[in-house]
Amino acid sequence: MKGICVQSSTPSTTPIVPSSRASQPTGRSGHPGFRLRVAFVSSLLIAVFAMAAAPGTADARDSSARKIGRGTANLTLGVLALPGEIVQTTRERGPFIGATWGFVKGAGMMVAHEVVGLFEVLTCPFETPPGFKPILAPEFPWGYFYEGQRSTYREVSQRTTR
Repeated sequence: MKGICVQSSTPSTTPIVPSSRASQPTGRSGHPGFRLRVAFVSSLLIAVFAMAAAPGTADARDSSARKIGRGTANLTLGVLALPGEIVQTTRERGPFIGATWGFVKGAGMMVAHEVVGLFEVLTCPFETPPGFKPILAPEFPWGYFYEGQRSTYREVSQRTTR
């Protein structure tokens, strides 16, 4: 293979030979330790979801750990509100209303789940609202897809005042 000579200010020339090796991938995946960080963050999220969804006593149901799990679930899976509202509205009022009005409600609730999720993650150490009660109904984004799991907003407000 022929080399290319580069002349510098010094009298010697250095041949530059193109490498036959493929260039190393650039970006985050090429960074050492990236896979370890991804595994750590994934394990942490799984642990938070497991703690949040674990059944327990009434005291354990309304706690800071449950609040951060609920907030993380709403923050990451808030997009489930869009098809969830379509499903709920279809069950209540029929397919045409479900496809139109359910879509509009779902788009709004998707934003609401994201905002409330961020609020709950940031305020998880504090008892806001009182008793760590959920702000939205259903409590978790996947609650839309279970029959009878959804309560009305009036029922949620009555639970928080008791």
